[in-house]
Amino acid sequence: MIDLPLDLLINISDYCSDKESLYIALTCSDVYKLFNNRFAKTLKYKNNDDIFSFIDKMCKYSKTIKSIQIDNFVNPQIWIPYFPNKIILNCSIHKDIDPYETVYTEHLSILNFSKCSIMINFAKFPYLKTFIYKGCLSNKIEDIKNNCKNIQTIELFNFHQ
Repeated sequence: MIDLPLDLLINISDYCSDKESLYIALTCSDVYKLFNNRFAKTLKYKNNDDIFSFIDKMCKYSKTIKSIQIDNFVNPQIWIPYFPNKIILNCSIHKDIDPYETVYTEHLSILNFSKCSIMINFAKFPYLKTFIYKGCLSNKIEDIKNNCKNIQTIELFNFHQ
């Protein structure tokens, strides 16, 4: 198994659960060293967690992180070093969401506890397939459809009137 390239092992682990990926890594010490704990696919941040530890884990597992969930944090988008495939934010957001570069995020779900209306730069989310937003959003649906060519699902819930 050690003769297999690391990229191939990581691709194989993409089709496995986190637990199954761990089992692959545990098959031998050489494979475990290659993986170097790179099989984490989902990261969750909760209210009392250390944000710097979360950022460190995101950077450490950057090749395999597919999904992040952040709960109860103010303006989490400014702390995210990159935008993975799936993002769930259950937070209070007061600032617009405008990544530094185009991202490959396909699923973006936001529950915004803030009463502030925010803008999202959908031009930076061209691969978005699912967008769920609960809160006040300044964007129009046409903005989402024009910038996100692969969009399949848009769910908007404005509960701050």
